[in-house]
Amino acid sequence: MTEPLPLLSIIIVHYNTPNLLLGCIESILQDHYDGGIEILVVDNGGLTPNVIEKLKKLTEVKCVDAGYNAGFARANNIGIRLARGKYLLLINPDSSIGPGFLKTLVANYRLHENKEKLGLMGCRIVDPENGQVFEYGSGIGFYGLKNILRQNPLHIWAFRKRCAKETYTAKQRHYVNHLVDFVSGACVMVNKEVLLKEGLYLDEDFFLYYEDMEWSFRWKRRGFNNRLCGETEIAHVNSASTSRFSNKSAQIRISQYLFLMKTQSRTLYFLGGVLHWINFKLNLFLTKKKQPKRHKELVYEKKLFSNYYFQIMRGSKPSKGKYLNYVAEEA
Repeated sequence: MTEPLPLLSIIIVHYNTPNLLLGCIESILQDHYDGGIEILVVDNGGLTPNVIEKLKKLTEVKCVDAGYNAGFARANNIGIRLARGKYLLLINPDSSIGPGFLKTLVANYRLHENKEKLGLMGCRIVDPENGQVFEYGSGIGFYGLKNILRQNPLHIWAFRKRCAKETYTAKQRHYVNHLVDFVSGACVMVNKEVLLKEGLYLDEDFFLYYEDMEWSFRWKRRGFNNRLCGETEIAHVNSASTSRFSNKSAQIRISQYLFLMKTQSRTLYFLGGVLHWINFKLNLFLTKKKQPKRHKELVYEKKLFSNYYFQIMRGSKPSKGKYLNYVAEEA
């Protein structure tokens, strides 16, 4: 006899995308998951009165006002604490799912948690405009010293063929079920009972970006596997038009530094800073005359590095607000 599907809690953190949120919820309701769902919308700001009224009419939906822009990690933790389902699905409001997605993802999670010590499970993430898979989980190792070394122009030139081959090989894996180091926070499933037992909430030191990688890292450090379900995919609106000099780009870079600090020893983090500095010096010299646009970008990135890399090493945290204020002034 087939075991009945469990209650699924779907947590959506919203910030200033009410119409996309409605589209996301509509796609979830149209999936007709048989186990029952509750949708927890944690609002960091921007829910309009008419959208709130529409959501109130949906019995599956509960809106939770965070009271302010609490950031992605903290808002998800609010939803996690309120959720009643056996499994939790964290999904971005600018995403949509297709028929059978929820049942397939839950079935795959249950299958693998009975075979192994399973932590997080994600899916393929697809650009709805062209169908291109632009994110599907990967290896955290590339964000340490090895990755910094790869950004050195001398290394790029010397090993250009090998780097191209490794990139191609990685992209061939996104249609299969396989283990990954990290799962994208745009869509991730976890067993709530295990999460509570291990105390593995998202790290609220992260305001935005890289919290999913750090979360995945801690699950692996506790001995859990993270897995990608290649049978499932979501359509996710990728903000490719965002300027390289936007607040988003700066926040990504600052959160990356915080991630490195939390997942490496202080010695490795310091050595990474030295390598970053060497890379900046070389790249600024090589781009000054022939690539003025890239040179300008590097000047900006170096300023972020100079202001925040070692400040984070001393214990300063991006979620305190001053980082965003700095970024706004520089944008």
